[in-house]
Amino acid sequence: MKRKNLLISIFLLTCLILPHVVLGQTVIASVDSNNALAFGNSKKLAIDNNGVLSLVFHDKGEIYFTESEDNGLNWLTPINLSLNSGVSQFSSLAIDSIGRKHIVWQDNTIPDQPGQFDDKIRIYYKNFIDVDDIQKRFAILIGESVGNSLNPAIAVDSDGKLYAAWAAFMGLNLGWEINYSEGTLIGLGLTGSYDWTFPEIPGNAMGIGSSFFPAIGTGSNIHFITWLEFSPTEQLGNFLKFKTQSEWSNRINLSQTAIGPIESIAGIPSMFVGLNAIVHSVFQEVFTFQNNDFNDIYYVTYEIGDTLEFQSGQNVSQASAESKNPVISGNSSGTLYAAWQQDLDNRSDIYWSLRNDDQWSTPENVSVSEENSVFPQIIPLPDDSLLIVWVEGNTTPFRIVSTKIKSTVTKVEGNFDFESNNNPIRLIQNYPNPFNGETTIRYKIPGSDAVEIVIYDMAGREVIQLVDQQAVLPGEYSVTWNGRNSEGKDSSSGVYWVQIRSGTFINIKKMILLR
Repeated sequence: MKRKNLLISIFLLTCLILPHVVLGQTVIASVDSNNALAFGNSKKLAIDNNGVLSLVFHDKGEIYFTESEDNGLNWLTPINLSLNSGVSQFSSLAIDSIGRKHIVWQDNTIPDQPGQFDDKIRIYYKNFIDVDDIQKRFAILIGESVGNSLNPAIAVDSDGKLYAAWAAFMGLNLGWEINYSEGTLIGLGLTGSYDWTFPEIPGNAMGIGSSFFPAIGTGSNIHFITWLEFSPTEQLGNFLKFKTQSEWSNRINLSQTAIGPIESIAGIPSMFVGLNAIVHSVFQEVFTFQNNDFNDIYYVTYEIGDTLEFQSGQNVSQASAESKNPVISGNSSGTLYAAWQQDLDNRSDIYWSLRNDDQWSTPENVSVSEENSVFPQIIPLPDDSLLIVWVEGNTTPFRIVSTKIKSTVTKVEGNFDFESNNNPIRLIQNYPNPFNGETTIRYKIPGSDAVEIVIYDMAGREVIQLVDQQAVLPGEYSVTWNGRNSEGKDSSSGVYWVQIRSGTFINIKKMILLR
């Protein structure tokens, strides 16, 4: 009976979290670079107030722009906006309230010497309103250091003020730091001339530290930067700072909310600033355990004043395969979307998930191709659908493709509300996960009902019952599983389900046991 209940639960859970339709695929452009949409720290896909989509990418040492007026079904033939003989790469895009496009990228063109370039990488900026103006407008230099300047990101606030960040080599004494600059419109609005501040370092220099791949966002007159940083004491971690008026905050460690900076290293972050200046960030976490590497995508939310707790981050990808290059975005109703690249069976696919009621849905493969699919970009559309763009192919020419995903949610009768706040019980993801010796399972009970916690294998067979209590007072509890079955024998490596039941309500989580 218990096995039947579990299988029914899993089936109903699948019905609830896979209610989406993929509405075909569109080829946007052919490119020679399979990293034309790299990296996830910078946004390359955006939408204006009239619903017009814009996309930037790099190819053959140039930056290209295209747009769509029909939610990604048809795209304009890409237009070269960098127009130089240098190496232009890794662009970032933001659109202001009047529809003006703002683009930054890295480039080795020598300032004031058109067609001349050297070995030094700099940051260039360009803006335009209509595509007819793209080649009439000139790119200007906004970032240059004693060494190279790399991987810029740009954001714009409701007043049209610009904020850009990039990694810059500041010299042997400072190492690689995150540079930050603000752009203010001057002169006539339609001409779009911007005055950029001299680049500053957001906070104190770290000296021997190395900081790369900044993501930048703004909300409620507060500006946020998150980045990937290497330091001898913390390895690779993701950090955050925010600026109110003229002051930068102290450095905030986002990585500690996942597996932890001592046991793992982090990857390139992506950030979305939602309502009330709440930061939503995703990043790759690489955890080495028993000679195995686990690569998952973790989600962290931060509001000014929060004290980030160890293990409070959420595992979005929840896969045994390597997951990397995540991106995150959201809409005005508070729904969040994430997408990432997942490597399995000598192929890369694009997976995505959405977050409602504080939980992420089960990841879905949206690429479903026999060829590699890498470096996703995402944008929510006004009709509550999601547009995902990525690079696809095994050899040149590669293809930039887009897919629209439309929600077709239907309600399921009954109390199988596994992951929302309507469920009176809550099962918290076990830690550690994956695990070898033992793992701790935490759960919250709102009332004094009977509680049962059972471990099942992938076939739905009961492995062991951990909790069977007739009455439990409200509160948070925990139980430990040592990986053994009801006969005291070690269970084999694999995926297991932990199910909590209280009355007619059920929660289920997936666990990975490694021997």
